Amino acid sequence: MDHATPSLPTALLLGPFAGGPHGAWVILHLVAVAGLTVLTQVGGLVYWVAVGAARAAGRGWLVVPVFLVLYGVVSAAVLPVAAPAAGRVPLPCLSGLNLEPASPLFCLLNRHYVRPKVAEVAFDVAGDLARQFPGTRVAFLDGAFPFLDAFPILPHLTHNDGRKLDLALFYEGRAAGGAWPLGYLAFAPGAAVAGEACPEAGWRRWDAAWLQPLFADAVLDQARTAALVRALARHPDVGRVFFDGRLTWALGLDGEARIGRAGCHAARHDDHVHFRLR
Repeated sequence: MDHATPSLPTALLLGPFAGGPHGAWVILHLVAVAGLTVLTQVGGLVYWVAVGAARAAGRGWLVVPVFLVLYGVVSAAVLPVAAPAAGRVPLPCLSGLNLEPASPLFCLLNRHYVRPKVAEVAFDVAGDLARQFPGTRVAFLDGAFPFLDAFPILPHLTHNDGRKLDLALFYEGRAAGGAWPLGYLAFAPGAAVAGEACPEAGWRRWDAAWLQPLFADAVLDQARTAALVRALARHPDVGRVFFDGRLTWALGLDGEARIGRAGCHAARHDDHVHFRLR
C-alpha cells in the first residue's frame, strides 16, 4: 500500500517510484511498462502516467481504470492526429469496409499505422478485389507503430518504418480475409499444396503445429488469394511482395516478377502476404 502522497507533477514524473520505495510493486509496474511498450509502443508511457496519477490520489486501485481511460483517449484521439507528423497514418479500424482489420486487436495495439502511400496501395487493392469479387473485404494484419523508424514491432524484423503491410489470405465461405481473427499462424493452405516442405527450417520459421487442428476445415480460396497477390505485384507503388513459394507456384503466380519467395530461413508466408513500397 502507498505510505506517501506525492504531488501530482512529481507523481506523474516518477511513476512507479513516486511516494517512496514499494518493493515488489515497483518491479511489477516496471514489467508492465516494458511489456506494454513492446506491445503497443505508447502503452508503457500511458501506464507510467496512470501509476503516477494513482499514487498522487493515494488510491493504488485506480491504476487499471485510469490506464484504460487514458490509453483509450490516446489511441483514439491523440495518435491519429499526431502520427501524420511522423509520416504515418492509421488504416481504418471499422469493419464492413473494403479494407478492414482482421481483428480489432491490430488497432487496439496501435499496429495499424503505415506510410500514406502504403494506405493508398491497400485501398486500391481492396477496391480491385471488391470489383472482381463483390462483397469481398481485404483484411490487414500488422503494419507498424505510429512513431520512430528504429522502434521494432515484434515478432517482425522489418515492420519498423511504416513501409510494409501484411494482408490475410482468403478462405472459402468467408467474405473477409483470414482463417481466424489473429490472421497469422493458420498454415492449413500450405498443407494442401504439393511440394517439398523445409527439411532444415530456420529459427524464424514457426510451424505452430499445436494450433493447426483449429484450421483443419479451412480451405484456401485460390481465386481470390491469387487475385490479391497479383494485384499487389502489379501495383506501380509496390516494390516487393513476399509470399510462400509453393503457393506462388500452385496459384499460377510464378511469372510475376515482383513476388519474392519466402525461403526456409524466413518466417512462413503461407498464412499471409507481405508487401513493401518501392
